[in-house]
Amino acid sequence: MFDGLFHKKVVVCESDYDCLFYKAMLDSILENTHISTLDIMFTHCGGKARMKDVVSALRALNVPVIAIPDFDIIDDKRQLNQLCKSFDIKIEEIETGLNKIYNCINSNNGELRKFIKNNGYSVLKGESYCAYLDIEKIFYKKGLFIVPVGELESFDKSNEKNKKDWVYSILERGNLNEDKKLNSAREFIQKIIDF
Repeated sequence: MFDGLFHKKVVVCESDYDCLFYKAMLDSILENTHISTLDIMFTHCGGKARMKDVVSALRALNVPVIAIPDFDIIDDKRQLNQLCKSFDIKIEEIETGLNKIYNCINSNNGELRKFIKNNGYSVLKGESYCAYLDIEKIFYKKGLFIVPVGELESFDKSNEKNKKDWVYSILERGNLNEDKKLNSAREFIQKIIDF
């Protein structure tokens, strides 16, 4: 974590496999644009529960930081509140939108809940969908980049392996910058580059 002091931006992921994939995608984008480096460090924190601590520590040292938790953090009010607090995002500013999202998730006996982890905000409908897009803009301004498709492996659902094997098989395919199955991953990483 202290290595972050020597980088222009630190990206905090849940696992080292997330870091490996996102860094490879970033390098692929940079290679295609002929930019040598952006001095971005990727580090993991061993799960979203510890993300708030790493973010708070880095921000206390004035290190620009981005966090990439899986989408299911939306369904964990306590963890989401703590992570928002570490980014100085005021919950009261997004509470109305979050309530619309929770109402949607909890409707029909919480049937949507089981789809959130693998699908992200695409499971939301109507008001809750629009509310999430509004909240996402606030998150992006502060550095909170929730995985829009749910989790890392959902960037390419044709690959049904577990996270470790998923990452290695994607990287072994090569040509990350032209792989059409990874369009949404490239768009996501580009937003992180632009932050």
